[in-house]
Amino acid sequence: MAMPPEGKGDPLTREQVALLRAWIDQGASWGETETTSVAFSIAPAFGYVWVDGNEAKFREHWWMRDGHRAGVEWFEFSEQYSPDTKLTLNGHALTDDYRADFLLEKKELGFARFGFEQFRKYDSDTGGYYPDFSQPIFSLDKNLHLDIGRAWFDFGLTVPDWPRIVLGYEYQYRSGDKSTLQWGPVTEGVESDGVTPRTRNIFPAQKNIDEHTHVLKFDLDFERSGWRLEDNFRGEWTELKSRRENVSGYSLGVPNSMITDTVREGWRAFQGANTVRVERQVRDWLFASAGYLYSHLSGDADFHLDTLNPDSTPAQPLPISPFYLRIEQVSRDIVLERESHVGNVNVLFGPWQGGSFNVGVQGERTTQDGTLDGTETRFIAPPFNGPPFNFPDEVTPYTGFTDIERTVMDETAALRVTCLPFTTLFAEGRLQQEWLGQSEDVSGHETFTRDTDVQSDAFEARAGFDTSPSAWIKFGSQYRWRDKSTEFDDGFADGDPLDINGYPTFITDRDATTHEIESRLTLRPCNWLKTTFTHRLVTTDTHMTTESATNVADATQQVSPGGRVLAGNYDAQIFSLNVTLTPWRRLHWFTTASYQDVRSVSLHDNSTAVVPYRGDTWSLMAHGRYLLTKKTDLTAGYQFSRADFRQDQFTEGLPVGMRYDLQGLLAGVSSRRTKNLTTKLQYGYYHYDEPTSGGANDYTAHAVFVSLNLRFD
Repeated sequence: MAMPPEGKGDPLTREQVALLRAWIDQGASWGETETTSVAFSIAPAFGYVWVDGNEAKFREHWWMRDGHRAGVEWFEFSEQYSPDTKLTLNGHALTDDYRADFLLEKKELGFARFGFEQFRKYDSDTGGYYPDFSQPIFSLDKNLHLDIGRAWFDFGLTVPDWPRIVLGYEYQYRSGDKSTLQWGPVTEGVESDGVTPRTRNIFPAQKNIDEHTHVLKFDLDFERSGWRLEDNFRGEWTELKSRRENVSGYSLGVPNSMITDTVREGWRAFQGANTVRVERQVRDWLFASAGYLYSHLSGDADFHLDTLNPDSTPAQPLPISPFYLRIEQVSRDIVLERESHVGNVNVLFGPWQGGSFNVGVQGERTTQDGTLDGTETRFIAPPFNGPPFNFPDEVTPYTGFTDIERTVMDETAALRVTCLPFTTLFAEGRLQQEWLGQSEDVSGHETFTRDTDVQSDAFEARAGFDTSPSAWIKFGSQYRWRDKSTEFDDGFADGDPLDINGYPTFITDRDATTHEIESRLTLRPCNWLKTTFTHRLVTTDTHMTTESATNVADATQQVSPGGRVLAGNYDAQIFSLNVTLTPWRRLHWFTTASYQDVRSVSLHDNSTAVVPYRGDTWSLMAHGRYLLTKKTDLTAGYQFSRADFRQDQFTEGLPVGMRYDLQGLLAGVSSRRTKNLTTKLQYGYYHYDEPTSGGANDYTAHAVFVSLNLRFD
């Protein structure tokens, strides 16, 4: 009615006004408008890393290899077909690191997503360190790494007032070699008693992995009349093959004395799980939810262990005098079935102006059955496998089973009070009851025999507060207490040494109590400075009660007097500090630092080989960015870590504990040459020092990275 402005044209006629009104009432459609737009950006990159020292340790720490590194640091392509339809493709492709993500979406209809990614995880190939040996550290001289990847696609339906449905498939894989801590024993010389051979487990070990998993997934989410229903299904088909070659005996200075174990394992399984969850806001002050999970696992496996003495060195003596050249254990039929039912109900009262209160209950029932069949073959070493002895190879069949029944009940409650000025109080509690029955038996192997009933009760409570009396200060603290008591009953008869088989044998109960205090202080004295300080104190005491027991071979020798003892103690203090600085619009700096002091003590029977495991850890991370000009940015990042858990029990003990310093610096400059071109240059410095490896794991590395960012609209 106000158009056109006075003096700018003739007023609209009644027919024109009516026509405009009708057009507006019908949605003011303007017809098809061309909205297609295309954008593409790519950042090719190249770099080189020089390493002086242990290259394998460098790869393990920083997940990149030495030498050249080239590819595309980032790429992105997008096309807007219409106001509600868009196609996006992005990712990167660098040496040993690839990712691509494709997304096509249409508003109020659905989407389709496809993707692929693969990265490489490196491991060090060195073992433990014992300075008193003539060769204190061993290396496998292999480039250990795993290629880890996945490919996926998802189709989703997002029509308004319809259930949201997503159907997808994912393929996951791992392939390569990784290190393990199944270090083998190395022997040289004798202990201080002049008789016992000096043996330390320091020879490195590796494991070859070839794993493939297919995942089928279905998700449904539906809301109607205040009700919300979710259903999620996952089905996984997994096939795993692995091979380990471990040293089970090696004497320094003795030719051909290395005894090796070759272990080949296979695993094939299907695991299906479905969860259903329903929730509703019953009243403004009442919210309820319930859920149910069903899971089923069916699997079968095979196992092959081959122990070889290449020079016929005695591995284990026969009842008379010959020795075994080789021991082979084969399990071709290992079957496992597991089924779980889990249900929970949760209710939230509030939130009111003064706070809220919620309670929840969850129950779980799991059953597991397993069986195995196999053989153990002991090959006789020359000359006892020929005339005049002709001892035959020993073949022993064995069978076994395992049955587990587990029932768990959890009850939780939480209270939050907000009626106090600038302050929130909270308190939470959790109860857990668990019943476990476990039976295992392998014919001819008493170590694996058990028939144990376990019952445990746990209680956890947490309470604390947060307050902010002023805009520049906020502080709070919380206390957590947890106690778990477990009782074991495996039919052990007091005083009968023949009943000491498997675990827990003569242990009747275990009790662990944890106390934890955490405090936080946040200060913001001005707009450009914010600091947060956190302190955490944790202590755990573990007590055990045992029956009295004597030695199987010598009934006069007591293994345990019985009674309640302090079995272990753990204490830790953790300090952390975060600082954010923005003193100028051009500068942003963030720093976080932490310190941990940890001590763990285990009860022992006057053993000089066991000492308290104590040490501390320092860590620092800092990152900053400075806008030098309108087109040039300077960036810098620094990472530092130091730990000292070294022990001096080399005479009688194991070479556990370590001391190291790790540093990493990455600095760069980026310049926007034109609207569509940005260049970036980065320099990296990396240093590692580990005295407890005798310098074998030390390295110093330098890296240079160059990239261009090109954009096309």
